[in-house]
Amino acid sequence: MRRQRISRSSTAEKLSARGCLNFLSTFRLALYSPGTHEHEIPSTHVVTLEHQTVIHLLLTSLRVLFEVTWRRVLGRRRHPEWSWAQEVAVTVSLHNGRRAMMLPPDRARAEAEGASRFISMPKGVHRKPANLEGVRAEWFEGPEPHSDAVILYFHGGGYVIGSSNLWVEVLGNLALASGSRVLSVGYRLAPEHPYPAGIADALEAYGWLLELGIRSAQIVFSGDSSGGALALAALVKLKATETPMPAGAVLFSPWVDLSSSSDSVVANAVYDWADREYLLHFARLYAGDNDLKSPLISPLFADLAGLPPIQLHVGSAEILRDEVGDLAQRLLAQQSEVELKVQEAMPHGWLNMGSVFPEAADTFKEAAEFVERVTVGEMKVEQAKLDSSSIEGPWAAQVRSKPE
Repeated sequence: MRRQRISRSSTAEKLSARGCLNFLSTFRLALYSPGTHEHEIPSTHVVTLEHQTVIHLLLTSLRVLFEVTWRRVLGRRRHPEWSWAQEVAVTVSLHNGRRAMMLPPDRARAEAEGASRFISMPKGVHRKPANLEGVRAEWFEGPEPHSDAVILYFHGGGYVIGSSNLWVEVLGNLALASGSRVLSVGYRLAPEHPYPAGIADALEAYGWLLELGIRSAQIVFSGDSSGGALALAALVKLKATETPMPAGAVLFSPWVDLSSSSDSVVANAVYDWADREYLLHFARLYAGDNDLKSPLISPLFADLAGLPPIQLHVGSAEILRDEVGDLAQRLLAQQSEVELKVQEAMPHGWLNMGSVFPEAADTFKEAAEFVERVTVGEMKVEQAKLDSSSIEGPWAAQVRSKPE
């Protein structure tokens, strides 16, 4: 089946300063100029972004460039396999993450939205609002959609930050790779709308697709980080109803344990841009006074039997590595169908950093192939497929012991 070309950087760009500068100018450290997005930011935030935040971002960019360069001169690379450009991109995300923790949630959200206007959507992708009452949603599709599948996507952002604006690169590349329509759901965010508001919005969006006459066998849930966990929690919730399940789910680095109890949360903090303090900060904003290990808040601890086929993606250098591996093991133990794809040396959110991590294109391709298999009925999983050779953790030996 014909697929459209995914927007990706060349290997040469990956190793060059050009890729890094591209990332800085389009993803996080761009200057904010109001009035160009359809979702406008309140004017009270515009003044702040134009006068205080831009100065902070410029100073941060200079600090990061010097910090990374000096660290590498001293032989102290953040990760031995990362280029200078890749290390800068991750370090920028680290500083932005720390700043987001210090700001009130609405201010952090506004700053992110301001920078989002400089994230480029892949060429040829069309974007339009969906007529879904009560929940913001948008359609993304390539110039020549050739699949009947619909991908229902939930963005990341710790349940507090995020929108389709920030995820246009991911949404566009997923639409191009799969040839499918992608419906991005702008679910309500914490702390104004804590758990379980996001799950309710996810189920509302799925029900709307079914009301349109789209068969459940044509729909695949997808999401990254908190959005990946939200997709999984929605599946668990659906199981308790008589609503037909979707064909499957593709989850990118799903944040499925908000208690942050896995070993890699500490072990990989030396590589990744987030740490346990960062995770717990956003976990509490979302969960409130609820138990962080509640099954629908941390679906790693849910009853996972009877779910549709699931493909999991995780980077070996990210702090969520082990909990995604634990999720794969639990799905196997409960007779659910699962594929685990481990991207060597990738940090959390590498799909949003495609200008310096071209491996993102391989991830989109694998996701597209999975979507095609489950929606055309060719998913054969007498024994779940697992690719865990490049990952370590307390669950790894058990997973590897499973025959192909």
